[in-house]
Amino acid sequence: MAGGDRNSGERFRGTSGASSLPHMGNETSAPDSVATAREAVREAVRRLEPIRADLLKVVEDLPLPPSSQNHDDLTTLSGLTELDAVLRCALHDHLDPLLASLRAVTWGAELE
Repeated sequence: MAGGDRNSGERFRGTSGASSLPHMGNETSAPDSVATAREAVREAVRRLEPIRADLLKVVEDLPLPPSSQNHDDLTTLSGLTELDAVLRCALHDHLDPLLASLRAVTWGAELE
C-alpha cells in the first residue's frame, strides 16, 4: 500500500478531522485483530452516512426545471443536469453499495 505499511496506524483525513486507524500488529490475536478492524470499519460507516445524507440533500435541492420549460441559460442547465447525474450515479453505483457491503461485513458478521 502506498504511503506506508497498512499496520502502522498512520493518520488519515476523515470528515471530522484527523483520525487514527488502530494498530493491529503481530502481538494481537487473530480474533482481536478482526474485532478491532470491524470496529474501525463501523466507525468509518458512521462517518460516511452523514456524507451520504449531505450528497442526497444536494441532489434534492438542485433547481432542475421541468423538461418542457423553455431554457434561457443552457450552460447553467447543462451544469445542473451533469451535477445531478454525477451525484446520483455516485450514490447509487458507489456509495450505497459500499455502505451496504461494509455493514454486511461488520454488523452482519456478528449474526453468524
